[in-house]
Amino acid sequence: IESIAGREADVLRLPDGTVLTGGWTQTFENDPGAVRLFQIYQHEDHSIELRVVPGDSATLGESLQVARRRLQARTGVPVRIEKVASLPYTRGKIRYVISEVD
Repeated sequence: IESIAGREADVLRLPDGTVLTGGWTQTFENDPGAVRLFQIYQHEDHSIELRVVPGDSATLGESLQVARRRLQARTGVPVRIEKVASLPYTRGKIRYVISEVD
């Protein structure tokens, strides 16, 4: 019997082999109006792009920098922010994490 992989796509893999799961939905919990939607996109080189559809918060810039610093501290890899107009839906849902790392 093979093990069930579960939502393997929603994990980040660090250069040292560590796998980080969960907690991504709370990325903007301190300022929920800062972004409408967000997605963490991990490139093959392990760097991260935090894609955000901006909300109407007056503190958007500050909230983005806090999220970037927290994500970088948790992963130890470079994190950059990209503001986008929309994010793609997969089967009617936004995937919070997409990783190109095997």
